[in-house]
Amino acid sequence: MRNLFLLGLLCVNIFAQPIEVLVAKKDVAYKDTIKLDDFMVKHVAEVSRVCIPVTKADLENNEFIARHFIRSGRILCTRSIQEDTAKKVLFDFGTLEIERKAKVIHENDQYIKVRLPSGEVQKIYKNGLDQ
Repeated sequence: MRNLFLLGLLCVNIFAQPIEVLVAKKDVAYKDTIKLDDFMVKHVAEVSRVCIPVTKADLENNEFIARHFIRSGRILCTRSIQEDTAKKVLFDFGTLEIERKAKVIHENDQYIKVRLPSGEVQKIYKNGLDQ
């Protein structure tokens, strides 16, 4: 009986396919943009039951931000990231167009006030000059 158990355990280990996961090369801050350059592909035998690994194709197709701090050496799971739905503002100065991740707070004839993702409020004049 014991030999049969060991034979079964050996077969499971031989036929187990490695799982391709993304592992953090460096720490990723809370609400930081997830870039493929910050992760490396690694093959592991198993992952935690609660972790659904993110694939390389997912990061190439969509833009994500971190839902919490991710330490280096950790596997990237779907519960650790969320799709980036940040508001974007397009400033059109004639031939020059600037797109920023921000939320419009106030707008009048002279300037536009926007709140950046960092929480900073910035005033941008419509004539393009700093006053």
